[in-house]
Amino acid sequence: MESRLIKDVPIVVFDTETTGLSPLSHVVELGAAKLQGGRMVDTFVSLVKPPVSIPEKVVRIHGIDNAMVRHAPPFKAVAHRFREFVKGSILVAHNASFDLKVLSINFQRSGIPLLDNPVLDTRRISRRHFPEVADHSLSHLIHVWRSPFKGCHRALADARHTAYIFVGMMQKLGLGPHDRVSDLFSLFGPPDSMLRYQARWDEVGKRDSRVERLLLAVREGKVLEIFYDGGDTLGRRCISPLALFSTGEVHYLKAICTPEGRVKTFRIDRITYIRPLQDGAVGG
Repeated sequence: MESRLIKDVPIVVFDTETTGLSPLSHVVELGAAKLQGGRMVDTFVSLVKPPVSIPEKVVRIHGIDNAMVRHAPPFKAVAHRFREFVKGSILVAHNASFDLKVLSINFQRSGIPLLDNPVLDTRRISRRHFPEVADHSLSHLIHVWRSPFKGCHRALADARHTAYIFVGMMQKLGLGPHDRVSDLFSLFGPPDSMLRYQARWDEVGKRDSRVERLLLAVREGKVLEIFYDGGDTLGRRCISPLALFSTGEVHYLKAICTPEGRVKTFRIDRITYIRPLQDGAVGG
């Protein structure tokens, strides 16, 4: 990719809206604007039905409430469409590490392989090349760069704003469609990747024996009894493990709690005891 001209490689600028401010939040909207040769040529947007309710304090930020997502597709369906939309492209986001963590966790929860596209961050670019700007938040940069697009705090609107700012930054720093992708990465990089936020479970398992047992339960569909020390939520649980995922050095288990059938997330380091219900007890 790096030897190709910028004009020949699609650049997809994306944004997420979520159920909260933590990387563990669920996606409620995913939007993107595709650039080719510095021009916006296509867009992608979809609401997403999360498995949890959207808190009112978050609704006040992006305006997406539970009624709006009631009939929206689940994340897994939207993620497959997004994967096709970004195939072969360079990705761009503002404060990209947050969106990459959110998407990485949501991809892992859904059992979808992570994207391997290179990712650039307009916030990092702004801080490095435009230090005179007092505030590098997207809302401030929208005014600094005089984005012509309307709206804010919705995925497609923010993706369009970010795309406009990204093209402006390229032009201001002398990068054009006939420069090479290697020049883009040299000036704006090094690029990030969603893969950086995926746990290497083989390595994690060497440090924590619980991981190997939980992975086996996921693969074989076993039902487990666990003891969970979650502070306010302390006690024994009967669970059907669904998937493991991570954010940084913290690793999580997504599982169905029986008999109520609710899907919950557990920090693996707070699981102190594991017993496969079909077999003998296994200490934690």
